[in-house]
Amino acid sequence: MKQSTKRRAGRGLVLVATLGAALVTATVGTAAAATPGQFTLCSKGGYDSYAAFPDSNSSTVIVPDGQCITLGISGTERYEIRIASNDESMGGGTYDPREGVTVTTVEGPGFFWS
Repeated sequence: MKQSTKRRAGRGLVLVATLGAALVTATVGTAAAATPGQFTLCSKGGYDSYAAFPDSNSSTVIVPDGQCITLGISGTERYEIRIASNDESMGGGTYDPREGVTVTTVEGPGFFWS
């Protein structure tokens, strides 16, 4: 396991103060439709994945294949998010807390937003 992967796994859910006044909580569950104020990442592609928040130099825990994690991130500020597996970015997008989003990884590797 790469050293940087060990660091990510070891620090768990780390969202630093630069996320501003965002309310951050985490729960594990199954994939669901997007809900305002919630960012959900589901690993469904046969590999583990995580979401990185480059503006705050933070990330989610590594989400094992077949599992989901949901973060409660509220507010009006949009956040750049990168989706990655094994320290390789697969791409990303912008999360708007007013809309919420569910990101699901798929074989390829790849992912889709819903």
